[in-house]
Amino acid sequence: MTTQAVARPTSVLHRWPTVLALACAALTLSDGAAEPGVGVALVVAAAGYVALAALDRRALTWPVVVVLFVGVVALRAFEVPELPVLAVIAVVGSAVVAVRRRERWHLLQVPVGLMGLAVFVVALEVPTAAGAVVVAVGLLGHAAWDAVLWRRDSVISRSFAEWCGVFDAVVAVGLLALVATGY
Repeated sequence: MTTQAVARPTSVLHRWPTVLALACAALTLSDGAAEPGVGVALVVAAAGYVALAALDRRALTWPVVVVLFVGVVALRAFEVPELPVLAVIAVVGSAVVAVRRRERWHLLQVPVGLMGLAVFVVALEVPTAAGAVVVAVGLLGHAAWDAVLWRRDSVISRSFAEWCGVFDAVVAVGLLALVATGY
């Protein structure tokens, strides 16, 4: 008599980061415009991941994300450009990581974060459709980085790595589809 492993169905609650990411991506793409401004997600990720690497406390992942999100909303409400503020957070966090951390995965957040900033700045300087493609490529690269961090269970919480990877990939594909259809 052989025993077979019984496959347990994965509940939706177990995959809540994916479900939440799909909802957030749908909301992000709901206006149907291929705008490079969506790339602010790259800058928030850059600032957040570098800040978390500097703090070296993965348990703070979601609180840091909430603070950054609320901060971006507040900056926009007061018509203050978010890019310089997020860039300062990323640069200060990078300096702290470079000075305090020796762990390779924390140190790697610095170039990855700075690349996210650079991609967004480039996307804002080129025509809209090209900027949207640049952002989409940046988001796909970041989704791949999220997969690495999820697999390694390093720097950020696994639930956020899952959320961010799904969000980035879906928004990237959505942007490419919008550019391809002329929106």
